[in-house]
Amino acid sequence: MRFASDPETTSAGLVARALVLFVLMDVGFRCVGFSLVARVLGDYAKRIGARKRPLDDFSLPARRTFAAVCVATRYYYRRRLDCLPKALATHCLLLAQGVPAELCLGVKRYPFAGHAWVEVAGVRLDDSPSALYRAGTYRVLQRL
Repeated sequence: MRFASDPETTSAGLVARALVLFVLMDVGFRCVGFSLVARVLGDYAKRIGARKRPLDDFSLPARRTFAAVCVATRYYYRRRLDCLPKALATHCLLLAQGVPAELCLGVKRYPFAGHAWVEVAGVRLDDSPSALYRAGTYRVLQRL
């Protein structure tokens, strides 16, 4: 594996970075709001990822990164378990590895609900089969 020895892409390193991102997001959401937090994290991750050599296959780093974010959510206390911080952290970590990921924000009309997820090469990264099924009914409002 190309980045196997890189501490920022090992499982423990990714979990630690996801935990740091959760703290930064919580503080940022309260102080400056979602738009600025998402833009700053995305720009920062793109700058880091631009220095990496391109990967041939994005599936392994995408699965590994999403699994690390899922582990980090078990250790980070949140009153609400929402998809937005998880998707934003996954998006940021993937961009920092040079993986072209899209953060998708969508809604469905009835019953009204919103959802956030990450797509890599057209494949959704989500944490449960039921969420994947539900995401298919969502209309994408924005891709970041």
